[in-house]
Amino acid sequence: MIEVRPVSNKRERRLFLTFPWKIYKHDSLWVPPLLPEKEKVIDPARGIFFKDGMAELFIAWKDGQPAGTICLAEEKNNTRHKGFAECMFGFVECVDDYAVFDAMFNHADA
Repeated sequence: MIEVRPVSNKRERRLFLTFPWKIYKHDSLWVPPLLPEKEKVIDPARGIFFKDGMAELFIAWKDGQPAGTICLAEEKNNTRHKGFAECMFGFVECVDDYAVFDAMFNHADA
């Protein structure tokens, strides 16, 4: 069973940030991001999407294990003049399982 849930505590925030290490740990070409920079982006006090908008972090869980991450955000300054909200996504990481990927993007679409 796959479940996509919002990040709701400090432990899950850390899991969200470090999840790429699970995906790329055997990829010799992967250059890990700097965690303090990623933390800044998702911090409501410092992240750009929180200054004039909102962002929400999600983790996809499959059989009780983390299987993917996605962030959905709206920068209202860029969408206000259009007359409708526009969502963007990022921090997309996923195990090699199309069902997990599909669940994350169906959640984003909803």
